[in-house]
Amino acid sequence: MRQNLFPEILFLMETKNVRNVLVDLQVWLGYDNVFTVDPVGLRGGFALFWEKNIKMDVKFADKNVIDSLVSSPFFLSCIYGEPSDHGREVVWERISRWGCIRKEPWCIIGDFNEILNNGEERRLTCGMDEFSRKGDRFTWGGWRWKKWIQCCLDRSFGNEAWLSLFPGSNQTFLEKRGSDHRPVLLRFYASKEPFNGQFRFDKRFLWQPEVLKEIEKAWGGRNKFGPDKVGIKIGRCRAVLSRWKRKRNFNAKDKITLLQ
Repeated sequence: MRQNLFPEILFLMETKNVRNVLVDLQVWLGYDNVFTVDPVGLRGGFALFWEKNIKMDVKFADKNVIDSLVSSPFFLSCIYGEPSDHGREVVWERISRWGCIRKEPWCIIGDFNEILNNGEERRLTCGMDEFSRKGDRFTWGGWRWKKWIQCCLDRSFGNEAWLSLFPGSNQTFLEKRGSDHRPVLLRFYASKEPFNGQFRFDKRFLWQPEVLKEIEKAWGGRNKFGPDKVGIKIGRCRAVLSRWKRKRNFNAKDKITLLQ
């Protein structure tokens, strides 16, 4: 994964190692920054790595959650669900509390360790929807009571503001490598196309009556908590204009080719 994908942000859980060991791992992986949470005894432990072009501000961290503000546009919460019933309730209570007051784009990802047993009710509590997925969703497998058990533990979700800013967000469950969990790869876009260049406003949009209607619709959107922030509105307009342009042939070179 390090060679083929090299994600800009990498979250590792159950590291079972102290910070010194994880700093050495950071250097070997080639990341510029790392935030760690030490294990409790022989269990748990977190490491969050990120590249230098990303600004990461960790707002809260304990043995179950790392909550961060990433480059100001969005929040990222990395979760490791507590195995005990009481512990799960404590973790979920904190996530739900954030969900009730957080209007900015927000993504949660990690091992929920059966935290979603009560399913839809809990997800609706903090307004999160699971991203579309590829691969085997049974991310954990192991022997229990002499039987092979598989569970959907590792997942990722986004709130309404996140899906407005990154409508193509999707998760891929990768093959297991040295762990009984599958890695989850979260992409903000449906393909690599948006990364090929920055969005640029095309002046030809100004002469298209349909464009104004699309912008008004995107700008006037609201979430259930009230009006969106300007950054979210701009992101939504950018996505709408990109989709509109893709459906119409605005490329002069392509037009010339068709006329020949």
